[in-house]
Amino acid sequence: MAEAVRTEVAALTARPEFQRHIELRTQLRRSSESSCANIAEGFSRYQPKDNARFLRIAKSSLSETIEHLMVAEHHGLITANKAKELTILAKRSRGACTQLIRYLETAKAPR
Repeated sequence: MAEAVRTEVAALTARPEFQRHIELRTQLRRSSESSCANIAEGFSRYQPKDNARFLRIAKSSLSETIEHLMVAEHHGLITANKAKELTILAKRSRGACTQLIRYLETAKAPR
């Protein structure tokens, strides 16, 4: 789901409307890319609690992406429907991270 958000954000921010909003474009791209990168990095960690730490960072990046989407909508760069669609996807991804964190907090590290 985070990958889908990243892909959609990349396509949206490549549109000409974002050329005058370079900072917002950069922030949207970075936050959506960061969520995926932190999920991947956490997955590569051997210890469950360390993995959970990176998932928390990914959740924060997804929240940041949601905020930037609201700003993009406010500036008329994306439609309300597109903002809602991506916000729902980002929230679902955030929820999946939360569930995995809950599991990892109780999981025992492999020997």
